Amino acid sequence: MRILHLVPTLTSGGAERQLRYLAEALADRDHEVHVAYVHEGPHEGWDEMGPVTLHRIAARSNYDPRIFCQLVGLVKAMKPDVVQTWITQMDVLGGLACGIAGATWILREPNSKPAYLRSWKFRLREAVAGGAEAIICNSEGGQRYWRELFPRKQVCVVRNALPLQDLERATRVSLADLGLEAGIPIVLYAGRLVGDHTSDKNLKRLLLAAKDMQQVVDVQMVLCGDGPQRLELERLAESIGLGARVKIMGHVAKETVWGLMKTAEVFVSVSHFEGMPNAVMEAMAIGCPLVVSDIVAHREFLTEDMALFVPVNDVDLIARGLLECLQYRRAARLRAESARRKTNEWMIESMGQCYEDVYRAVVESKTRGTRSGYAK
Repeated sequence: MRILHLVPTLTSGGAERQLRYLAEALADRDHEVHVAYVHEGPHEGWDEMGPVTLHRIAARSNYDPRIFCQLVGLVKAMKPDVVQTWITQMDVLGGLACGIAGATWILREPNSKPAYLRSWKFRLREAVAGGAEAIICNSEGGQRYWRELFPRKQVCVVRNALPLQDLERATRVSLADLGLEAGIPIVLYAGRLVGDHTSDKNLKRLLLAAKDMQQVVDVQMVLCGDGPQRLELERLAESIGLGARVKIMGHVAKETVWGLMKTAEVFVSVSHFEGMPNAVMEAMAIGCPLVVSDIVAHREFLTEDMALFVPVNDVDLIARGLLECLQYRRAARLRAESARRKTNEWMIESMGQCYEDVYRAVVESKTRGTRSGYAK
């Protein structure tokens, strides 16, 4: 099949990383894979993927009308068997372009209902999504969200995948090179630094929990990632006396994050909501003990014998969960090993097969003029 993916950027975010894994898997399965994007970024690994063709969409800003015109032209000229869109901008513009060009369109859902409050962008996305042939979600929460909106539409779950061999080969990092002190436990977070209604990572409470921990044990809080909340978090760390013990790394290579996961005593994710978070999955595969917020998304793939769950709004209990990992390390490592075994299910090749099955079912059902029967 000729498959066209539409994505706003080629940065190293979770959705973009999953797209790279999927594009490579589909190319390995002898499909003709194209990826169209608007913005450059630290697009790790794309330059090495010879079988995947990249198309840069010229634009002055995210609201440049030329984006839509170029998408329509690209879809009409390429005549792909399937177009798949990633992230809100392309779900809207790409979905409309497919409608005009008469292309088969599949929307990919990376999140769950709480991420989508009543803003005009998300209302528009929901309206345009009525034209999608199918919606592929990475979580059951995402599936429930779309089935409530479109009970008759084909909505299925295909889990995210991991480069398991690369994660296994990852090596520990030099703490000195990163400005960290040896011998002081590391509590690690990796992801966007954001605290708004679209992606609330709950990082202010995490820093307040770190302050409580400092009264019991000296720890280094390391945050890998960047985002609009960075300056606010830096100021908060200084104001509560944690300046020397909070290291905000900004964007770092994935290999560095994986090396830190092999070094850290605990990986933490206390988000208010998620889809299927890549960083938590990666920490699981590496065997880093986990403290996660007690939310439906985390409960979908983690159990009590794999992670410590903490209430999302309770700073004191977040601190206690982190301290428990540090004080009872054997129990933490046993949970980490149980979580690591779970990740053997998340092979990139298997994800590619699942997406291919959905594509073929959609194309065949559209050819027959019937609904496809793959809802899982």
